[in-house]
Amino acid sequence: FPTRRSSDLMYHGYSSLWNGESDIAFEKFDQAFSLIQDLLADQHVGFLIYIYDLVIRYEASGQQVLLLRLLQYLADMARTVYSDNHPVRLIATWMMQASNIRSALAECVLRKTLEFFQDSIGYFHQETMALLQTFAWALMNRERYAESALRFKQLADAFETIAGKTSYEACFALRAMSEAYFHQAAYSQTLETVQEALQRSASLPRDQEREMYLRCLRQIAEVAKKLGRDEEADALMQQCVDCCKGYFGDDHTFTARALMHQKSLREDGWTKRPAIPTAVHRLGKGGNAAKYIWASKSALASSA
Repeated sequence: FPTRRSSDLMYHGYSSLWNGESDIAFEKFDQAFSLIQDLLADQHVGFLIYIYDLVIRYEASGQQVLLLRLLQYLADMARTVYSDNHPVRLIATWMMQASNIRSALAECVLRKTLEFFQDSIGYFHQETMALLQTFAWALMNRERYAESALRFKQLADAFETIAGKTSYEACFALRAMSEAYFHQAAYSQTLETVQEALQRSASLPRDQEREMYLRCLRQIAEVAKKLGRDEEADALMQQCVDCCKGYFGDDHTFTARALMHQKSLREDGWTKRPAIPTAVHRLGKGGNAAKYIWASKSALASSA
């Protein structure tokens, strides 16, 4: 899917930027931008959701210059492919001009769109679920951690209903909920939710079980670090890195991410800032719910 591919490229771009590899980073960004024309072709509503998500993710990361470049590219591409009055062009232009209220506007629109999806195509529709997940991460990036935890709980409950308590999607939603608790300094709730995710994920296929185990292990390491147990945190992160290398390989995305977290946890002043930049942390996450492109015209037509 072009949307997922674009997100993957942006993730790898931010990963390279974080590691000081600027040339590689912007090569990845340019590759992501090149997919935009394909994304514009048929999925107008879905791509508008994607724009709002990008605004919240990237503005929160402090990469406003890159965000403005992306929005300008979107506006120019929409004008070339369609017209001056195409919705993608108008919204990209408005977002460029919104400056200090850009993220607030994006959050408001995503909230209203989610309400519309829930009312029009149903609470358990795959596109509604994908949008709920997008909105929950947006709230996390907006530092609205209490509501983010509630939204991830909704997502976990919904996946339990349609896929089962031990499904990958339900486990992933629980792990995400634990992160929202973590940012509220609710460490007991964080560890309880992580433990539940670990227990449920034990019966998943091996690749998914290992992935969930490593995500949870990293969260436990971060809690240990916050509580001042530096040696325990370092040992847990080393275990996470070793497991990533041993199971997924040295060049896998999970290994690169684990090494970034390990590096950050060892730096002075870690407790005052996120382990790695928001955009690097969020991009690439999502589980199977994130794979859907919101083909809302067909979805709404089928629900009519």
